[in-house]
Amino acid sequence: MNTKLWVQSLVVAGALTGAVALAGCNRDVAEPTPPPPAPSVAAQPDARPARPVVSRVATMRSATPTLAEKAQGLLNPGADVNLAVQGFGSPQQFLAVVYAAKNVNVPFVVLKDKVVTKKMTLAQAISATSKYSVNANLEAARAESEARADLARKTGPQ
Repeated sequence: MNTKLWVQSLVVAGALTGAVALAGCNRDVAEPTPPPPAPSVAAQPDARPARPVVSRVATMRSATPTLAEKAQGLLNPGADVNLAVQGFGSPQQFLAVVYAAKNVNVPFVVLKDKVVTKKMTLAQAISATSKYSVNANLEAARAESEARADLARKTGPQ
C-alpha cells in the first residue's frame, strides 16, 4: 500500500472523528526495502589433490628396528608391529599402550581401540577395560614412563 495514500486516509478519518491531524504527514515516505538475501556459500572442492595420510609411526620398523623388536616382544606372538602401530600419533603413545596392556593384563587391541578410535586417554581406557580394581592414572603414568625410557634408550636423547 502506498504510504502517502494511507496517511491521507488516516487524516480524513481523524477529521471526521474529531481527532487532531498532524501537519506535514502527506510527504512520501520511502517503503523499507527488505535486506538483500544472504549470499549462499557453496562448498568448494579442494583444488589440491588429497595427500595420503601417513602415520608418523608407520615407518617405525625401518626407522628404529630395535624399537620394533622390543614392541614385538611385548605384543602377542605373531602380531604384526606395522599393523599394530597404525593410528597412533607417536611412537611414545604406541609404546605406552603396549606397556599398559602388558602391565594390567588387558588385550592390546582393546586398549588400542579405546585410545585410537574412541579418543580416550590411556587412563580412561585402562579404567574402562580392566577387570581388576587398578589405579588407572598410576598405571597410565607407569606405562608412559616406560615408553619414554624405552625411546630414550633406543633412539638416544630427544
